Parts: sequence; C-alpha cells; structure tokens
Amino acid sequence: MNWLKRLAAGTSYSFPFQKRCALCRQKKQGMRKYRNDEGKIIFICPTCVEYAERRAFRKL
Repeated sequence: MNWLKRLAAGTSYSFPFQKRCALCRQKKQGMRKYRNDEGKIIFICPTCVEYAERRAFRKL
C-alpha cells in the first residue's frame, strides 16, 4: 500500500504522468515542485512561478 500512497502524494487531482499546474491547470513543460500551505506537494508551471513565490510556497 505504500507505493499507492506515494503514487497519489501531492497529485490528488490527476495522475503523476499528467502533471498540471496547480494554479492555472495547464499542462506545460518544465514544471517545478512546491509545497503549499497545507504541506502537500504541488506542481507549478514556469509562468506561475512568480505568483507561487509571492504566496510563499516552499520550493523543493
């Protein structure tokens, strides 16, 4: 069951191979991992990085 938890960690809205930006919901290249206020791992696209850093998301 551990592999199932790791598979779904931080990607509750889609599968890991279908990464979408947590802010604009678009599929793009060059996604970056951040940790949100709740401690979950989220993916942010390059165009939304500035907004994510202003919201004080922690870069991983």
